[in-house]
Amino acid sequence: GTVTVAGASSWLCGSMDGSGTTVFNGTLDIAVSSCGSGVIMTNGRTMRIVNSATFTGASGFGIQSGSTLIVESGGTFDISEDAPIVGGTISNQGTFIKSGGSGTAQVTAQFTNTGTVKVDSGTLYLSGGGSSSGVFALAPSTVLTLNGTHTITGGATMSGTGTLEVAGGTTTI
Repeated sequence: GTVTVAGASSWLCGSMDGSGTTVFNGTLDIAVSSCGSGVIMTNGRTMRIVNSATFTGASGFGIQSGSTLIVESGGTFDISEDAPIVGGTISNQGTFIKSGGSGTAQVTAQFTNTGTVKVDSGTLYLSGGGSSSGVFALAPSTVLTLNGTHTITGGATMSGTGTLEVAGGTTTI
């Protein structure tokens, strides 16, 4: 089934399990700094961010066993620290931001971008492959690292003075 959350909410620890969908229409704070194992979506769960979500804490965000994170058009997902997102699939139709931390936030999910990816701080390391027809905006002294198999298709743009780094795998432009 589908669970829709209308107002502001927080996810501090634990898992979302099962083949349903959780829709966040309000703001979502994913704050896992006090949770040793982080947070996990598993067994085909889908999470849709309609408004905004902020991810903080070094414990990690697991997207496992066929699960998907969708950032809807008009929605925002912000990694505000150097925290990992591991596994699964991310479909960014809105804005996906790394806004904080001077180090690296690694995303091992297969990453599809038809929206905007902004790197405002440190390094965003996309190592799960994927495709993009959207925008990459790199602030000064930031790095977007691609590893795995990535396809950058017609219509994709890159702006800013940050660095695009291909660390391995195959990137087709």
